[in-house]
Amino acid sequence: MSTSIKNLVEFYNIDNYQNELLIKQINIFCKFYKQFENVVSKPVYNQKYNKYYSTNKSFKSIDPNKKTIFENDTVWENYKPTNDNKNIRRIINNNLNKISNDNFKIVCKELIAEIKKIDNFNLIEILNNEIYEKMIFDIKFQELYYSILKKIWEININPNITIIIQENDKYFWKRKTPDVEKEELYGPFESKTDAYNNINKSINLRKYFISKLNKEFKSKHLYYEKIDEESDGDAKHRLKRKCFGPIEIIQKLYKDKHINQIIICNIIESLIKCNSPYAIESINILLKYCDTNIKSDLPTNQILKEYRDKIVALQPSYSKNFKIKFLLMDILKYIDNLMKSNTKNNIYVPVKKTQTYITKIKNMDNYLKKNIFKHNSINIAEIFSNSQYNKTNLIKILVNNAIRYNNHSNFIYGILRNNFEKNIIKKQHFREVFKIIETTSSVGNNYYVFKNSCTKLYYHP
Repeated sequence: MSTSIKNLVEFYNIDNYQNELLIKQINIFCKFYKQFENVVSKPVYNQKYNKYYSTNKSFKSIDPNKKTIFENDTVWENYKPTNDNKNIRRIINNNLNKISNDNFKIVCKELIAEIKKIDNFNLIEILNNEIYEKMIFDIKFQELYYSILKKIWEININPNITIIIQENDKYFWKRKTPDVEKEELYGPFESKTDAYNNINKSINLRKYFISKLNKEFKSKHLYYEKIDEESDGDAKHRLKRKCFGPIEIIQKLYKDKHINQIIICNIIESLIKCNSPYAIESINILLKYCDTNIKSDLPTNQILKEYRDKIVALQPSYSKNFKIKFLLMDILKYIDNLMKSNTKNNIYVPVKKTQTYITKIKNMDNYLKKNIFKHNSINIAEIFSNSQYNKTNLIKILVNNAIRYNNHSNFIYGILRNNFEKNIIKKQHFREVFKIIETTSSVGNNYYVFKNSCTKLYYHP
């Protein structure tokens, strides 16, 4: 019966053996053997098949009826360390690469589930970088990537990527990274709740993404220079996407009110100062979107006028560049449209056509009668306060109804009195009341009451 080396070493009677040198060597061997006895080799990951395989290929030649030292033959269990930056990037890319209009909800749900399992603060930077790159270069699915981004902003990953430490009845927190000991310590806080509140204020996925976008936008000068120097077509296209892509994302953030008009003004101002053909293209992209999709919350007309003057000043320098020349003309058209859309309060008011105005005047008699019978003073007061309507015509309709219907005379007199006291109806308008009263053919009790009340009001000091 054969005996293994391990058995020989363990059961050999060392006390009966006199060779001290050999005894020392055996003791050293035993120590090393015990260290390696429980070590398990790590498998090798195959990206093509998304599986881990053993590195020992010699076992494939062994008789298949005999069991190898590996329990599952050559395939090992898939091991995914969440603290590994490469693995985080792989998880995010695997999900983003599968996205389409048909499977958007499924992929988004799977990606969010994977993100919730990750406990590495580097997740924020990796996530922003990967989604930003997709939105910039994969224009076809840009809207879907942006929708995924907004879904991610809604989840709370802060407890997973931070760690809270208690020292001397005070609480501190750190960012959870592979080098967590080197990370900055934030605090102290009186309670764990205060520490969590500070974490939520400090760590915001939306703010981190906007900060990333801001850094890329500030690098536009470098991209403008590299575009002109680059001779390779693909490289030049990628540089142009780095210039125009951030503007497209800014449009979406502005539409959803994640950034305000102050930032938009700063962006336009910065692009005008660049005085570059690519900056002018960027302005055209931004203003075209605002002109067609956003008609409120725009810069004031005074600011828009300043932009217009600066654009006009740029026109002579691009007189020979026909593409930029026409883009500047489009920009001026967009600015003019935005200025027309604005009012003093920066609220978009559609231009009322003449046809609509005439239709309202023709139907005003029926409209007022309905409100008189309902004794609805609010609607009538709104009509009088609107400067587009003829006050004389309105007074004629009211006075005729007051004389004709006894139960409406007091109500109509109250409306005339209120508007006369507010100086909405002036004396020249009020004289029409007396003209109608004097020329009326029907006389009743309400006629004399209404006439006396209007006379006292008119001559009241």
